[in-house]
Amino acid sequence: MWVICHLFGINRSVYYAQVKRPVNVQRIELRSRVRACHALSRGAAG
Repeated sequence: MWVICHLFGINRSVYYAQVKRPVNVQRIELRSRVRACHALSRGAAG
């Protein structure tokens, strides 16, 4: 794991903290809706 973290420039403690964090379903759904709106606007921001 050290090699992968080193390649991405993050500490192993940060990686393991993220792995332990519970999945936020609302955030995943919101991300999906934002991506859909972005696609409908043909990639326009704003």
